[in-house]
Amino acid sequence: MRTQLHLLLLAAAAAAAAAADLWPTHQRLAPSFINTDVARTVELSSQAYVKASYSIQSLSDVDNDVFYLTLSEEEEKVTGWIEAKVKGASGGLQVKRLGQHADSLVYVYAITLPKALPKGESLTLLIDTIESHATYPKPAFASQVDNHFRVYEADGLVLSPYETTSQRLRIKAPTPNIRSYHIPPALEALAKDEPAVKSGATVTFGPFKSQPPTATKDFDLAPYRVSVDFEMNIPALTVVSLKRTAEVSHWGANLNVQDEYVVRNDAPELKGQFSRLDFQMSQHARRMSPVIIPALSLSLPSGAHSVYYYDIVGNVSTSVFRPAPKAAGRAARLSPQNAQLDLKPRYPLMGGWNYTFTVGWDAPLGDSERWDEVNGRWVLAVPFLTPLPATPIDSAEVKIILPEGATDITVHPPFDVPLIERGHHITYLDTIGRPAFTFHAEKLTERHDGLIYITYKVPTAAHLQKPLAVAAAALIVFSVMWTLKRVDMTIKK
Repeated sequence: MRTQLHLLLLAAAAAAAAAADLWPTHQRLAPSFINTDVARTVELSSQAYVKASYSIQSLSDVDNDVFYLTLSEEEEKVTGWIEAKVKGASGGLQVKRLGQHADSLVYVYAITLPKALPKGESLTLLIDTIESHATYPKPAFASQVDNHFRVYEADGLVLSPYETTSQRLRIKAPTPNIRSYHIPPALEALAKDEPAVKSGATVTFGPFKSQPPTATKDFDLAPYRVSVDFEMNIPALTVVSLKRTAEVSHWGANLNVQDEYVVRNDAPELKGQFSRLDFQMSQHARRMSPVIIPALSLSLPSGAHSVYYYDIVGNVSTSVFRPAPKAAGRAARLSPQNAQLDLKPRYPLMGGWNYTFTVGWDAPLGDSERWDEVNGRWVLAVPFLTPLPATPIDSAEVKIILPEGATDITVHPPFDVPLIERGHHITYLDTIGRPAFTFHAEKLTERHDGLIYITYKVPTAAHLQKPLAVAAAALIVFSVMWTLKRVDMTIKK
């Protein structure tokens, strides 16, 4: 019993040590850099696109090959995508999420530099992030003819474990119609010149003078939050959930993809009753409020065909599909073309309304799969999602069904997927079922539309499994019918 308890304690200590190694300590967040200049630009639409430029300088010759990017709890909640690169370089840098700091409670991302930066040398990092649900409607209710206003709030000071010499924040609204903007007194005191300036559709906060490291447990960002109240002339659509199923058929040389969508209009909720007359009049006058979403548009692969679209009521005929000509060779690589599917729901989506629908199509398997002669394996590439333009996806579930009998399977998702499940899928004429992989992810953006690569083998016996099963079933039915026909079931006197 004592031995078992001792082993359990050792295992717990090892797990704690592994967790401590995963989460950065104060030693690993030592100020090995200084931010000489930080410029952030936020472009507001249905999402917030943040482009940050960090001009950094190395302060030592050790621990200077990794730059730590820290986010506050408010920023971490809305951030769905982060990428970084060195200004003037073509390739991107590795960005690894380390989690929440155990002491200061900031969220830390490690950006690996191309090489260690010697003491005294400088470079500029370009860090792009996408924030979802970073704005909220104001007022919360509006009629179908009212303008659409939203409020965006952000941290006026950048949260960083390094000293920052100068920094500024620019917020660009979709239109110059900005009703108001707010800068707190604590931030005004740090401004070098005018604390906040509006020019057209842009509000600039700062520049602000030197700041010590802010990613500490004693620093509070709440008194430094800024906000902008702006007019939104872009639909605020959100994909609440997306369930994609991609089924591979070697016999039919076909890839079937089906997407189940639940979308929501995040504009101010409709005040009063919906008026079909007002809607038709605004359409005729081409003055329809951006609160209303009358149609959706999807870009499908160029080889897509047999497209179908239905909702919970049944088939929907108000859709237009424009197939794209299939390009080959160098032209397909340089200028790929996509088919276009325009969907018109049964009713216009007003603020706060939901809509559930399903879209599916078939595509030649040869467009997504290749035979690797060197390794003797099939290589399959399936898009993780088909994004709606500038639309966040709260939750996604992607299920890929491989041919029956597939073995020696390897999976390579386009990004770190929190949960991958392996199971079996049984459909028509299957015997033991087909291997299936399900990917679960949240807080997705249009930048998550990468390819899932799956490699596998299909033995010769697996190819013969289905025709043998069909032949065996047909033989059994024939034998039973032959036997019943020759058995005399009548009752003799």
